[in-house]
Amino acid sequence: DKLLTDKKGAHGLLVGTEDDTEEIALNNGLGESLMGSEKEEKEPEPEFREVLQFKHVYWIITIICVVVYGCVLPFNNIASALLLERDYFKEPDSDCALIIPTECEDAAGNGPNQYCPSSHWYQPPLPDSADVDGTVYDPLDASDVDCTDDLWKDTCTEEYCSRYNHAQITAGTIMSIPYIISAVLSPLLGGLVDRCGYRAVIATIAPVMLVIVHSLLAWTDVSPEGPLVGQGLAYAGFAAVIWPSVPLVVPGRLVGLAYGVAF
Repeated sequence: DKLLTDKKGAHGLLVGTEDDTEEIALNNGLGESLMGSEKEEKEPEPEFREVLQFKHVYWIITIICVVVYGCVLPFNNIASALLLERDYFKEPDSDCALIIPTECEDAAGNGPNQYCPSSHWYQPPLPDSADVDGTVYDPLDASDVDCTDDLWKDTCTEEYCSRYNHAQITAGTIMSIPYIISAVLSPLLGGLVDRCGYRAVIATIAPVMLVIVHSLLAWTDVSPEGPLVGQGLAYAGFAAVIWPSVPLVVPGRLVGLAYGVAF
């Protein structure tokens, strides 16, 4: 026993107890951790000029983002007005007028003539003139009517404003389709892409779908629900593959800079 004790005193690292061994390992691990922290702290801070060192794949992603969001966001800004003019508050033929144009529309018999469409998605005819709170509009034009002002809702333009407000609500509801689809499907598509891949394929299909959607809305009379479902799918798929792709093509310490430039 005395021999072993002496040996441990001289060469404790070789024949120490298990507790001694664990303490040495713990100290070594702590030392390595501190060294690693020092290395991380020594990394240079990102500089804007480093964007010039990004690979061409990153710049392709950036250009795609500019093109796609340049199509989607401006369209969303004018979509309600477009849907009103195209589908839900359409301008009737120039021959459409009231049976007695000089009087207000009423249920007693002064209604639209035979040239006016029967659908409620068309603008009702206006009288030739109107007196609104002492101001006479003669001739009265649709651009004169302000349906946000209650004064116009209680005059000869009551039917016009009622139909306009209903059309606005309908257009806003229809325009919510892409947002709802994107909000619901984006997390699911993101998980699917992480599991299966095909980022490049989806990033190619999504812009093509947007071109088709906007072409249908611009040059056909198709109901807007279908194209807007397509826009929602394209937007959700695009966002699910593009945003996570940026960290894959730039150094980790420059991810924030890369996102700032791209988006």
